Amino acid sequence: MTESTSDWPLPDKNPFFLQGSIMQKLLSLLLTSLLSFAVFAADFKEGVNYSVVGTRASAEPEVVQYFSYACIHCANFDEAYSKLAESLTGVAVTKVHVAWLGGKSGLLLQRAHATAVEMYVERLVTRQMFTAIFGRSGARPPQSVADIRALFVSAGVSGEGFDKAFSSPAVDARIAHYDAITNELGINSTPAIIINRKYKIERGSLGSEEEFHALVRHLLALK
Repeated sequence: MTESTSDWPLPDKNPFFLQGSIMQKLLSLLLTSLLSFAVFAADFKEGVNYSVVGTRASAEPEVVQYFSYACIHCANFDEAYSKLAESLTGVAVTKVHVAWLGGKSGLLLQRAHATAVEMYVERLVTRQMFTAIFGRSGARPPQSVADIRALFVSAGVSGEGFDKAFSSPAVDARIAHYDAITNELGINSTPAIIINRKYKIERGSLGSEEEFHALVRHLLALK
């Protein structure tokens, strides 16, 4: 007798099985993530992992980092915050620049950030700014409006556009909002992560980026 053969490809060659294998891996990763979130969430405690700084939660889910271009810890945290923003959907992830850090340059740096946000180039300008202030390749902190303008231009922004936006009413209004909300929530250190305008994350209590993400999601679900 001759061995019978099948017209079906072997499992390791069959696209169906390959797709199934990929799906199994994706489902496994998803399940692991959900289980990790559940484990972390069960351990999060007010007064340890987070504190309540606002009286009423925002109407829409939001994550806000209170920071300064003059804060080296903010510079070091920037990539992790960008990863958090990419991992969240349906959540506004933004920044508020405080004015009280950076000495005489604090107000100038705050206006620079508000201008970048109004011009929709915040991410590009932030990279340039942190490199200028904390870089090790002969960079120097901006000392004047001309220095700020040069940084915007190096990020691809037109000088004329910068000139128009920098002293605009829209930027003035954004700065007023920055100052008001910073004072309202009693922000006195950076970076400070506030969830839903009510909960402040105590970053020193967290041991990993995974735990940080889990705490953010836990607080987003609270009211």
